[in-house]
Amino acid sequence: MYNYDALVINCQTCMIRDTNVVNSTDLLSGNGGEAPIEGRRSRKARLTRRALLDAGLAAFERQPPALVSVLDITEAADVAKGVFYLHFASKDAFLLALWEDVQRTFLEQVRRPLLALEAASGVRDSDPNIARVITTVHQYALFAVRFPQHVSFALRMSSMIGNDIGAPGELLQRRTRHIEDLTHVLASSQHPSPKWRSVAMLMDANCWGVIWQAQKLNQPIPTEEDLVALVLPGIKPLLNGLRSS
Repeated sequence: MYNYDALVINCQTCMIRDTNVVNSTDLLSGNGGEAPIEGRRSRKARLTRRALLDAGLAAFERQPPALVSVLDITEAADVAKGVFYLHFASKDAFLLALWEDVQRTFLEQVRRPLLALEAASGVRDSDPNIARVITTVHQYALFAVRFPQHVSFALRMSSMIGNDIGAPGELLQRRTRHIEDLTHVLASSQHPSPKWRSVAMLMDANCWGVIWQAQKLNQPIPTEEDLVALVLPGIKPLLNGLRSS
């Protein structure tokens, strides 16, 4: 028997609320996403791209992507319309880039507490796999509170899977890639077992399902502990499988 309440307490000591975002190649390396020194032109291009992504994120929270034009995005970002096409080939490419940015932001929020968890005193006495899952579930709740626009956009994009955005099947491929990245981060391994992928997929679907349902009903986002209580029972059988593997 495992004391899940004790694990929750242990995991809470490892919460890191950091909004920094790094490239996906840094998710497992733990190098902090240190970037090389950039020139003035590349810095301006990066900031312009960031302004466009932020403007799109705000616009898509208010309206479905189909109702938001490129002009709406560029006016909100205070750049000329032609600048948009210096960064993105099309509106579909912009949507895919924004979804990838949202996923990368989420994965970075997950990665940092898991790194802290590995070094936390007292956690080693508990089941490490359960502790990693609880810590990750906490991050879903924290992410939803801190980044409501990201959550709204992710919900819209997930509902569009099956539609043609970019190349046929592109959204589903991006979704599959996100689950693979999440699996690597959750398992802290470059070569996680298939069971870890099942855990990551079920956890991701259940956590977002609860959060999106609350959002659609204009209800408060579940707390970290409430989300664990709602999600953990459904994945316990898979966690038991991990313990015995």
